[in-house]
Amino acid sequence: MSLRSQELGDPLLLTLWPSLGRVDVRLGRSYWALQGITSVELYPGVEVLFRRDDPSAFLFVSVKGRVALVA
Repeated sequence: MSLRSQELGDPLLLTLWPSLGRVDVRLGRSYWALQGITSVELYPGVEVLFRRDDPSAFLFVSVKGRVALVA
C-alpha cells in the first residue's frame, strides 16, 4: 500500500506480512519494521496502530503519512 506523506511530500510504503506477524514502513530514507504483532487497531480516517505484547511495542501510521515507533 502506498500513500503520500502530507508533511514530507514523499511516498509512504506500507507492507503487511500477515503470515509473519510483521509490518514494514518506508518513508524517504527512513524505515520502520515491527514483528511479532499481536493486534491491529484501525481508527478509520485517522490512523492504524500495530501492537506487540512482549516485549511491548507500538507502530503508528496516520492517514497524513506520519509514522511513530515506540519500543
